[in-house]
Amino acid sequence: MNEISQRILTLIIFSFSVLLSQVHETIPTTHWIYESIEKLQVYGYFRTLDQGCHPYTRFQVAKVLLSDLEKNQVINKFVEIEIDRIKTELLPEIKYLQQKDVNRLKSPMKVGFTLSNFSKYKENTKNYIFFRLNGALSFYENFTLRYSAYLDQRFKDDPYFIGYDWKGFQGYQEQMYINYATDFVDLKFGRDYIKWGYGHTGNLLISDNSRPFDQFSLKVRSRYISFQAFVAQLDKMYNANRYLNAARFEIRPVSNLYIGLGQSSLYGGENQSLDFTMSNPLAFYSFTQDNDRKSMNMMLYADFAWYFRNRYNLYGEFLVMTSRLTMK
Repeated sequence: MNEISQRILTLIIFSFSVLLSQVHETIPTTHWIYESIEKLQVYGYFRTLDQGCHPYTRFQVAKVLLSDLEKNQVINKFVEIEIDRIKTELLPEIKYLQQKDVNRLKSPMKVGFTLSNFSKYKENTKNYIFFRLNGALSFYENFTLRYSAYLDQRFKDDPYFIGYDWKGFQGYQEQMYINYATDFVDLKFGRDYIKWGYGHTGNLLISDNSRPFDQFSLKVRSRYISFQAFVAQLDKMYNANRYLNAARFEIRPVSNLYIGLGQSSLYGGENQSLDFTMSNPLAFYSFTQDNDRKSMNMMLYADFAWYFRNRYNLYGEFLVMTSRLTMK
Protein backbone atom coordinates (compact mmCIF):
# COMPACT_ATOMS: atom_id res chain seq x y z
CA MET A 1 0.00 0.00 0.00
CA ASN A 2 1.61 3.32 -1.11
CA GLU A 3 1.61 6.56 0.87
CA ILE A 4 -1.18 8.19 -1.17
CA SER A 5 -3.51 5.20 -0.75
CA GLN A 6 -2.80 5.10 2.97
CA ARG A 7 -3.62 8.81 3.38
CA ILE A 8 -6.86 8.46 1.42
CA LEU A 9 -7.91 5.44 3.50
CA THR A 10 -7.03 7.22 6.73
CA LEU A 11 -9.08 10.28 5.66
CA ILE A 12 -12.08 8.08 4.84
CA ILE A 13 -11.81 6.28 8.19
CA PHE A 14 -11.51 9.55 10.09
CA SER A 15 -14.45 11.17 8.27
CA PHE A 16 -16.64 8.13 8.82
CA SER A 17 -15.76 7.94 12.51
CA VAL A 18 -16.71 11.58 13.13
CA LEU A 19 -20.20 11.06 11.70
CA LEU A 20 -21.01 8.10 13.89
CA SER A 21 -23.74 8.07 16.52
CA GLN A 22 -22.48 7.91 20.08
CA VAL A 23 -22.05 4.38 21.40
CA HIS A 24 -21.55 3.04 24.92
CA GLU A 25 -18.45 0.96 25.41
CA THR A 26 -15.70 0.12 27.88
CA ILE A 27 -12.31 1.67 27.24
CA PRO A 28 -9.53 -0.95 26.74
CA THR A 29 -7.18 -0.83 29.73
CA THR A 30 -4.23 -0.25 27.38
CA HIS A 31 -5.72 3.08 26.26
CA TRP A 32 -3.77 6.28 27.02
CA ILE A 33 -6.77 7.78 28.83
CA TYR A 34 -6.05 5.73 31.99
CA GLU A 35 -2.62 7.28 32.39
CA SER A 36 -4.18 10.71 31.96
CA ILE A 37 -6.90 9.95 34.53
CA GLU A 38 -4.30 8.72 37.04
CA LYS A 39 -2.41 12.00 36.70
CA LEU A 40 -5.58 14.06 37.19
CA GLN A 41 -6.66 11.99 40.21
CA VAL A 42 -3.66 13.38 42.07
CA TYR A 43 -5.12 16.86 41.55
CA GLY A 44 -8.58 15.87 42.80
CA TYR A 45 -10.32 14.86 39.57
CA PHE A 46 -11.97 11.48 38.86
CA ARG A 47 -11.86 10.51 42.54
CA THR A 48 -15.41 9.10 42.39
CA LEU A 49 -14.34 6.42 39.91
CA ASP A 50 -13.32 2.99 41.23
CA GLN A 51 -9.65 3.65 41.84
CA GLY A 52 -8.18 0.16 41.58
CA CYS A 53 -10.71 -1.52 39.29
CA HIS A 54 -10.66 -1.09 35.50
CA PRO A 55 -12.02 -0.81 32.85
CA TYR A 56 -14.17 2.30 32.81
CA THR A 57 -16.83 3.07 30.22
CA ARG A 58 -16.67 6.10 27.98
CA PHE A 59 -19.95 7.42 29.37
CA GLN A 60 -18.80 6.81 32.94
CA VAL A 61 -15.64 8.88 32.45
CA ALA A 62 -17.55 11.61 30.58
CA LYS A 63 -20.13 11.91 33.37
CA VAL A 64 -17.51 12.19 36.10
CA LEU A 65 -15.51 14.72 34.07
CA LEU A 66 -18.51 17.00 33.61
CA SER A 67 -19.37 16.71 37.30
CA ASP A 68 -15.79 17.43 38.42
CA LEU A 69 -15.48 20.47 36.13
CA GLU A 70 -18.53 21.97 37.81
CA LYS A 71 -17.00 21.51 41.29
CA ASN A 72 -13.27 22.07 40.73
CA GLN A 73 -11.25 24.91 39.30
CA VAL A 74 -8.45 24.17 36.82
CA ILE A 75 -5.33 24.98 38.83
CA ASN A 76 -2.49 24.84 36.27
CA LYS A 77 -1.61 24.41 32.61
CA PHE A 78 -0.77 20.72 32.98
CA VAL A 79 -4.25 19.92 34.33
CA GLU A 80 -5.83 22.00 31.58
CA ILE A 81 -3.94 20.09 28.86
CA GLU A 82 -4.88 16.68 30.26
CA ILE A 83 -8.55 17.67 30.64
CA ASP A 84 -8.62 18.97 27.06
CA ARG A 85 -7.17 15.68 25.79
CA ILE A 86 -9.90 13.68 27.53
CA LYS A 87 -12.63 16.11 26.43
CA THR A 88 -11.49 15.73 22.82
CA GLU A 89 -11.47 11.92 23.09
CA LEU A 90 -14.94 11.81 24.69
CA LEU A 91 -16.52 14.64 22.72
CA PRO A 92 -19.46 12.56 21.33
CA GLU A 93 -20.35 11.31 24.83
CA ILE A 94 -20.03 14.80 26.35
CA LYS A 95 -22.30 16.31 23.69
CA TYR A 96 -24.81 13.53 24.23
CA LEU A 97 -24.84 14.02 28.00
CA GLN A 98 -25.31 17.76 27.64
CA GLN A 99 -28.52 17.30 25.67
CA LYS A 100 -31.81 17.67 27.48
CA ASP A 101 -33.32 14.40 28.68
CA VAL A 102 -36.34 14.79 26.38
CA ASN A 103 -34.08 14.93 23.31
CA ARG A 104 -32.06 11.92 24.42
CA LEU A 105 -35.19 9.79 24.81
CA LYS A 106 -36.24 10.44 21.21
CA SER A 107 -33.39 8.29 19.92
CA PRO A 108 -33.04 5.35 22.32
CA MET A 109 -30.95 3.17 19.99
CA LYS A 110 -27.44 4.09 18.90
CA VAL A 111 -25.42 2.15 16.31
CA GLY A 112 -21.76 2.73 15.63
CA PHE A 113 -18.98 1.24 13.53
CA THR A 114 -15.37 2.39 13.29
CA LEU A 115 -12.06 1.31 11.84
CA SER A 116 -9.53 2.86 14.18
CA ASN A 117 -5.83 2.86 15.07
CA PHE A 118 -4.98 2.22 11.43
CA SER A 119 -1.22 2.44 11.15
CA LYS A 120 1.73 1.37 9.09
CA TYR A 121 4.92 0.14 10.74
CA LYS A 122 8.23 -0.39 8.99
CA GLU A 123 10.93 -2.71 10.32
CA ASN A 124 14.01 -3.90 8.40
CA THR A 125 12.55 -2.59 5.11
CA LYS A 126 9.38 -4.65 5.71
CA ASN A 127 5.98 -2.99 6.05
CA TYR A 128 3.40 -4.12 8.63
CA ILE A 129 -0.21 -2.96 8.93
CA PHE A 130 -2.30 -3.16 12.09
CA PHE A 131 -5.73 -1.78 12.99
CA ARG A 132 -8.85 -2.29 15.12
CA LEU A 133 -12.36 -2.97 13.92
CA ASN A 134 -15.01 -1.67 16.37
CA GLY A 135 -18.78 -1.94 16.47
CA ALA A 136 -21.48 -1.35 19.05
CA LEU A 137 -25.25 -1.33 19.44
CA SER A 138 -26.62 0.62 22.42
CA PHE A 139 -30.08 1.16 23.90
CA TYR A 140 -30.55 4.31 25.98
CA GLU A 141 -27.68 4.47 28.50
CA ASN A 142 -27.98 0.96 29.89
CA PHE A 143 -27.80 -1.89 27.41
CA THR A 144 -24.84 -2.41 25.05
CA LEU A 145 -23.64 -5.01 22.57
CA ARG A 146 -19.97 -4.50 21.74
CA TYR A 147 -17.60 -6.08 19.21
CA SER A 148 -13.95 -5.29 18.59
CA ALA A 149 -11.27 -7.19 16.66
CA TYR A 150 -7.55 -6.47 16.43
CA LEU A 151 -5.60 -7.38 13.28
CA ASP A 152 -1.83 -7.11 13.12
CA GLN A 153 0.59 -8.45 10.49
CA ARG A 154 3.38 -8.43 13.10
CA PHE A 155 1.79 -11.45 14.81
CA LYS A 156 3.16 -13.61 11.99
CA ASP A 157 6.66 -13.20 13.44
CA ASP A 158 5.54 -13.68 17.06
CA PRO A 159 6.47 -17.21 18.23
CA TYR A 160 3.80 -17.06 20.99
CA PHE A 161 0.91 -16.31 18.64
CA ILE A 162 -1.03 -19.52 17.88
CA GLY A 163 -3.89 -18.11 15.80
CA TYR A 164 -4.66 -18.53 12.13
CA ASP A 165 -3.43 -16.55 9.15
CA TRP A 166 -6.04 -14.84 6.94
CA LYS A 167 -4.71 -13.29 3.71
CA GLY A 168 -1.54 -12.12 5.41
CA PHE A 169 -3.26 -10.91 8.59
CA GLN A 170 -3.31 -12.39 12.05
CA GLY A 171 -5.42 -11.21 14.95
CA TYR A 172 -7.97 -11.98 17.63
CA GLN A 173 -11.38 -10.84 18.82
CA GLU A 174 -10.52 -8.25 21.45
CA GLN A 175 -13.88 -7.28 22.95
CA MET A 176 -17.26 -8.94 22.43
CA TYR A 177 -19.80 -8.67 25.21
CA ILE A 178 -23.34 -7.91 26.27
CA ASN A 179 -23.51 -5.34 29.05
CA TYR A 180 -26.22 -3.80 31.21
CA ALA A 181 -25.06 -0.79 33.21
CA THR A 182 -26.51 1.91 35.44
CA ASP A 183 -24.81 4.32 37.82
CA PHE A 184 -24.91 1.63 40.52
CA VAL A 185 -24.90 -1.79 38.80
CA ASP A 186 -22.86 -3.26 35.93
CA LEU A 187 -23.63 -6.75 34.59
CA LYS A 188 -21.52 -8.16 31.76
CA PHE A 189 -21.20 -11.41 29.81
CA GLY A 190 -18.54 -11.90 27.15
CA ARG A 191 -14.94 -10.94 26.47
CA ASP A 192 -13.45 -7.77 27.92
CA TYR A 193 -10.49 -6.40 29.85
CA ILE A 194 -10.05 -6.56 33.62
CA LYS A 195 -7.33 -4.82 35.61
CA TRP A 196 -7.04 -4.55 39.40
CA GLY A 197 -4.50 -2.53 41.30
CA TYR A 198 -2.31 0.54 40.85
CA GLY A 199 0.90 -0.67 39.22
CA HIS A 200 2.02 1.21 36.10
CA THR A 201 4.01 -1.63 34.53
CA GLY A 202 2.25 -4.64 36.05
CA ASN A 203 -0.17 -5.82 38.73
CA LEU A 204 0.07 -8.61 41.29
CA LEU A 205 -3.32 -10.25 40.80
CA ILE A 206 -5.24 -9.14 37.69
CA SER A 207 -3.33 -7.30 34.97
CA ASP A 208 -3.90 -6.52 31.31
CA ASN A 209 -0.67 -8.16 30.16
CA SER A 210 -2.74 -11.06 28.86
CA ARG A 211 -5.50 -10.90 26.30
CA PRO A 212 -9.01 -9.94 27.53
CA PHE A 213 -10.93 -12.42 29.69
CA ASP A 214 -13.99 -14.46 28.66
CA GLN A 215 -16.10 -13.72 31.70
CA PHE A 216 -19.33 -13.22 33.56
CA SER A 217 -18.95 -10.13 35.71
CA LEU A 218 -21.02 -8.24 38.29
CA LYS A 219 -20.10 -4.83 39.69
CA VAL A 220 -22.08 -2.91 42.31
CA ARG A 221 -21.04 0.56 43.43
CA SER A 222 -22.07 3.41 45.70
CA ARG A 223 -20.39 6.61 46.79
CA TYR A 224 -18.17 5.00 49.45
CA ILE A 225 -18.01 1.31 48.54
CA SER A 226 -17.88 -0.86 45.42
CA PHE A 227 -17.84 -4.60 44.80
CA GLN A 228 -16.85 -6.61 41.74
CA ALA A 229 -16.95 -10.36 41.17
CA PHE A 230 -16.28 -12.33 38.01
CA VAL A 231 -15.92 -15.87 36.71
CA ALA A 232 -13.56 -16.32 33.75
CA GLN A 233 -12.45 -19.25 31.61
CA LEU A 234 -8.74 -19.17 30.77
CA ASP A 235 -6.83 -20.77 27.91
CA LYS A 236 -6.16 -24.49 28.16
CA MET A 237 -2.81 -25.63 29.50
CA TYR A 238 -1.57 -29.19 28.90
CA ASN A 239 -5.14 -30.24 27.91
CA ALA A 240 -6.48 -28.91 31.22
CA ASN A 241 -9.47 -26.60 31.40
CA ARG A 242 -8.74 -23.65 33.70
CA TYR A 243 -11.06 -21.22 35.50
CA LEU A 244 -10.45 -18.06 37.50
CA ASN A 245 -12.91 -16.68 40.06
CA ALA A 246 -12.29 -13.42 41.88
CA ALA A 247 -14.07 -10.87 44.07
CA ARG A 248 -12.94 -7.45 45.30
CA PHE A 249 -14.31 -4.80 47.67
CA GLU A 250 -13.16 -1.22 47.52
CA ILE A 251 -14.00 1.18 50.35
CA ARG A 252 -13.34 4.87 50.87
CA PRO A 253 -13.28 5.56 54.63
CA VAL A 254 -12.19 9.18 54.02
CA SER A 255 -12.26 11.34 50.91
CA ASN A 256 -8.64 10.74 49.88
CA LEU A 257 -8.06 7.11 50.97
CA TYR A 258 -9.08 3.99 49.01
CA ILE A 259 -8.65 0.44 50.31
CA GLY A 260 -9.23 -2.69 48.22
CA LEU A 261 -9.63 -6.24 49.58
CA GLY A 262 -9.97 -9.24 47.29
CA GLN A 263 -9.63 -12.95 46.80
CA SER A 264 -9.41 -15.32 43.86
CA SER A 265 -9.31 -19.03 43.11
CA LEU A 266 -7.64 -20.68 40.15
CA TYR A 267 -8.54 -24.28 39.44
CA GLY A 268 -8.74 -26.72 36.56
CA GLY A 269 -7.99 -30.12 35.16
CA GLU A 270 -8.67 -32.40 32.24
CA ASN A 271 -12.44 -32.39 31.53
CA GLN A 272 -12.88 -29.94 34.42
CA SER A 273 -16.14 -27.99 34.23
CA LEU A 274 -17.16 -24.78 35.97
CA ASP A 275 -17.47 -25.42 39.72
CA PHE A 276 -20.26 -23.31 41.22
CA THR A 277 -19.00 -23.99 44.74
CA MET A 278 -15.83 -22.08 43.93
CA SER A 279 -17.69 -19.46 41.87
CA ASN A 280 -19.81 -18.06 44.69
CA PRO A 281 -18.66 -14.41 44.99
CA LEU A 282 -19.70 -14.22 48.67
CA ALA A 283 -17.91 -17.40 49.76
CA PHE A 284 -14.51 -17.27 51.41
CA TYR A 285 -12.42 -19.45 49.11
CA SER A 286 -10.10 -20.62 51.88
CA PHE A 287 -13.04 -22.24 53.71
CA THR A 288 -14.17 -23.87 50.48
CA GLN A 289 -10.66 -25.16 49.94
CA ASP A 290 -10.47 -26.65 53.44
CA ASN A 291 -14.01 -27.90 54.06
CA ASP A 292 -14.84 -29.22 50.58
CA ARG A 293 -11.26 -30.38 49.87
CA LYS A 294 -11.08 -28.61 46.55
CA SER A 295 -7.90 -28.51 44.46
CA MET A 296 -7.12 -24.89 43.73
CA ASN A 297 -4.68 -22.02 44.01
CA MET A 298 -6.26 -19.52 46.40
CA MET A 299 -5.01 -15.93 46.55
CA LEU A 300 -5.73 -13.16 49.06
CA TYR A 301 -5.18 -9.64 47.84
CA ALA A 302 -5.12 -6.08 49.19
CA ASP A 303 -4.31 -2.69 47.70
CA PHE A 304 -4.56 0.95 48.70
CA ALA A 305 -4.19 4.47 47.31
CA TRP A 306 -3.75 7.61 49.38
CA TYR A 307 -3.88 11.11 47.90
CA PHE A 308 -2.71 14.08 49.94
CA ARG A 309 -2.35 17.82 49.34
CA ASN A 310 -3.62 17.27 45.77
CA ARG A 311 0.00 16.77 44.78
CA TYR A 312 1.06 13.26 45.82
CA ASN A 313 -0.19 9.70 45.51
CA LEU A 314 1.02 6.77 47.60
CA TYR A 315 -0.18 3.32 46.53
CA GLY A 316 0.65 -0.33 47.09
CA GLU A 317 -0.47 -3.94 46.51
CA PHE A 318 -0.13 -7.13 48.59
CA LEU A 319 -0.70 -10.75 47.55
CA VAL A 320 -0.66 -14.04 49.49
CA MET A 321 -1.14 -17.36 47.66
CA THR A 322 -1.89 -20.87 48.97
CA SER A 323 -2.14 -24.04 46.94
CA ARG A 324 -3.74 -27.42 47.61
CA LEU A 325 -3.92 -30.56 45.47
CA THR A 326 -6.53 -33.07 46.57
CA MET A 327 -5.92 -36.66 45.55
CA LYS A 328 -8.99 -38.70 44.67
